[in-house]
Amino acid sequence: MKTQILIIGGGFAGVTVAQKLEKQGISTLLVDKKDYFEVTYAVLRDVTAPQHTNGKSRKLYKNILNGSFIQGSVVELFANKAKLANGENIEFEKVVLASGSRYPTLPLAKSDNALSLNQRNVEISNYNRSLTTADNVLIIGGGVVGVELAGEIAFAMPNASVTLAHNTDNLLNSFSSKAQVKAYNQLKDLGVNVKLNSNYQKHEKSYKDAKSGHLLTPDIVFETTGTAPNNEYLKPHLSHLLNEKGLVNVDNKLRVIGQDNFFALGDIADVKEAKLG
Repeated sequence: MKTQILIIGGGFAGVTVAQKLEKQGISTLLVDKKDYFEVTYAVLRDVTAPQHTNGKSRKLYKNILNGSFIQGSVVELFANKAKLANGENIEFEKVVLASGSRYPTLPLAKSDNALSLNQRNVEISNYNRSLTTADNVLIIGGGVVGVELAGEIAFAMPNASVTLAHNTDNLLNSFSSKAQVKAYNQLKDLGVNVKLNSNYQKHEKSYKDAKSGHLLTPDIVFETTGTAPNNEYLKPHLSHLLNEKGLVNVDNKLRVIGQDNFFALGDIADVKEAKLG
């Protein structure tokens, strides 16, 4: 297979590039392991209150892309060729690295296994069913995702006891103090039990705070403790493009430093700004 522009990854960055290039008459081929695009920042509400979005936050790629699409995984990348997991090769003139990131401890946010739209809809429904029957929910990690998840659960399911545990003095470590205080107060108003300076870990059938010794026995636990870049396909031949954080080094036009026909954007690119869709 050949294409002018290969786009690896179908998140916000990859889909936007594909749509805009096709409008300019440039041939694109987008590759993603799943067959659907998902608005990631709608997922937590989908899980807690699916009636609000009714599945509209996910669309099949074939219904939103004018260019070509292949469902598959790039396992090796070369200067002008990509190798897929099924052994096929794609030759390209330029490539856009938009492979994004994943949540190693929170697959509900970005699924590891639901590769079809139907599978993802079922997965979301199963999470919702589990939450509706839970009396006690523990969320470990008070970053953006943990704070939002705690708020969504407390708002949609006011009868559940929700505990948000974080290991520092304030929620949302990288945000301004004003935002930290506002998030804390809003969660408290919703009835969330916020435990700062805590370190809850699995202890037999419960979770124990290593600092205070306090025990919790939740029905459901969500660990929201960070993301990891999807960069495995770069490591066999192009590991020199990655920095110590595993991100791709780019210039101010998102061109990959050291590879003239490569661009990188979205979560995989090392730019000095928050990666928010």
